Amino acid sequence: MKKIYLILAVVLTASCSPRVVTNISQLLPPLNPDEPVRVVNNGSSPPSNGLYVGYVRVSDSGASIGCSYEQVVEMARLAALKSGGNLLYIDEHRWPDFVSTCHQIVASIYRVDGPADIVAREENSEGPVLSEYAPAPELADNVPQSGINQYYASPRTGNMEIVQPGYMFNKWRVAVDVAYSYIYPELSDGMPTDRVSLEFAKKLRNGISYGISMTSFTGGNNVGWGAKFAGNHYSHTMYTVSDKVNTFYFGPEFISRIPTINHRNAWIFSLSVGCVIYNEKVINTFTELKYTKPGFKSTAEIGYDIRLDGNVFLGLKVAANLALVRYKIGNVNEMNNFSAIEIGGGLRF
Repeated sequence: MKKIYLILAVVLTASCSPRVVTNISQLLPPLNPDEPVRVVNNGSSPPSNGLYVGYVRVSDSGASIGCSYEQVVEMARLAALKSGGNLLYIDEHRWPDFVSTCHQIVASIYRVDGPADIVAREENSEGPVLSEYAPAPELADNVPQSGINQYYASPRTGNMEIVQPGYMFNKWRVAVDVAYSYIYPELSDGMPTDRVSLEFAKKLRNGISYGISMTSFTGGNNVGWGAKFAGNHYSHTMYTVSDKVNTFYFGPEFISRIPTINHRNAWIFSLSVGCVIYNEKVINTFTELKYTKPGFKSTAEIGYDIRLDGNVFLGLKVAANLALVRYKIGNVNEMNNFSAIEIGGGLRF
């Protein structure tokens, strides 16, 4: 029975580990597992003085655990040493997404004796920089430490590992939005249904929304909580009648941020529930009516943040909200549903 448990444990461990596949075109004697391996991102050229050995692929096996970037690079490092290589050139790096929670890489293996001859590409004007995952304090004074070009000093056990920095996301996110807003529910039962009234209500459905939100992220800067303020404005004038509707919303907001594969942009999914104030002013030739009532509002939003520069983004969004306010029309209590669909965008900081 103990043997069966041992076999099951081995099988489960193997099935939960990332898949490591090597393809070798140059047979070399293996190197010591404790040898340093330099790691270069494709923001720079492959080493011109290196001997190409082959490539290694570290991918999700379907139920992988232990597959952070540091862990998959370590697996690739060991595979390179077994193949006789001492430098990894990262050809592809796939970040975690909906399909897989693992970092996945494809890296070329090189054997380099002496310093590696590496040249930065044109788009990488800063040149090759140091890895973000193994600190080397003695190198920290030579590299900038802020914004998108975050550089980190790095060897493990004294070996230098070189990579191009990834795009970073701030812990705080401020979003400023403007959007087209369309009220989609049918009219309340107490509203007039003649042709003129229906035409008036149809025009009143179209408006604008605006808002600002601030979020603090945790969980690897991908999950955050914050607060949101939003306003909506709808107005229309026909003949001698003018109707203006304004709503003001405030409430907490939950956001999930999912970076794209290259970590440059990000998908945004948010949910907010809070209090709304409904204000309506109707003016005709003889009278002026005003309504101000509190109500309930919830908003679900899907957005996409496009990096413009550093940590400044252009954000696009589609949102749907449910907004309900109870008030009287004549002697009848009505539940006014002014839920809306919103399409727009703004800036993110």
